[in-house]
Amino acid sequence: MGIVLAFMHEPKIIILDEPTSGLDPMMQNVFYELMKEEKKKGTSIFYSTHILSEVSKVCDRVGILKDGNLLKIEDVKELSNKNLTLVTIVSNEIDRIVQQLAIDVLLQEKDRIQFKNTMTPNELLRKLSKYNIDKILIEEASLEDIFLHYYE
Repeated sequence: MGIVLAFMHEPKIIILDEPTSGLDPMMQNVFYELMKEEKKKGTSIFYSTHILSEVSKVCDRVGILKDGNLLKIEDVKELSNKNLTLVTIVSNEIDRIVQQLAIDVLLQEKDRIQFKNTMTPNELLRKLSKYNIDKILIEEASLEDIFLHYYE
């Protein structure tokens, strides 16, 4: 009901705080379509959410807040294009890799490590070529991973 009332009088600015909480997935999709229509009309929408997948669906720009301070304002596309990847390696040289590379370790086990990577693919592969690696998985960081990167 609140969402309908917010859009009913065709305002120039709308401020929404966690607008999809309580909506089922089907109604969330209807809401996303409504947001796209409002954007096309030129409506400015301030959207607060902790569900970062929503940000990439409905927002053009994102502001990252920490302790009440604005850390960064950036286009969602540019934020997604940051050179941040998550790398998982299986190797019998995990201890050496951790000691010799300046990496942001997320998970470390006996023969497996996962870390945040900001190196270019060529730089990463060049550095890792010195080690015996059994498996490697390089994943694009999600918007949530990028967001959390600013909090550290």
